[in-house]
Amino acid sequence: MVILCDFSIPILVIRILPVLPPGPPTITGSQNYYQLNQRLHLNCTTPLAKPAPALTWILNGHKVVSGGSVVMTEHVTSPAGLERVTTQLRLRVASHHFHSGAMTIVCEARVGALYTRSDQVEIREPSSRWFASPNLYHTTGTGMDSAPSLFNTSIWLLVITLLYRLML
Repeated sequence: MVILCDFSIPILVIRILPVLPPGPPTITGSQNYYQLNQRLHLNCTTPLAKPAPALTWILNGHKVVSGGSVVMTEHVTSPAGLERVTTQLRLRVASHHFHSGAMTIVCEARVGALYTRSDQVEIREPSSRWFASPNLYHTTGTGMDSAPSLFNTSIWLLVITLLYRLML
């Protein structure tokens, strides 16, 4: 005896096309200088995307574990359904953060295997050319606004003062 069974299962296929961010995440909140034990608060914000990228902070090549140092501060959804995420990195500047004279902080945004981009800030140990106290740290990187160095500002102030005195 042979029993035949014929059946069908309706299958619904939905394609979800991600809307990848048009650019990298952006680090904001960086100061030009930091002192030892000063609180560092940096924000990392993704461009609008769907789904929202996952953000990871990396300090000197090591992932910063979410929790006390990393805080999700904002998750916004636009009327079009696109999402923007902001997280904050909080830490006290300490001498052990510096490796080879600098502390490198990276914010990495990732959407699965489709998208990985990052922004970076570097905080260097003090240098005598800045005429700064020994516990003053200078920030550079793609995530900070360009600003004249303390040395260049000091030179310009000296030149302006001398020119002013010559005019008197």
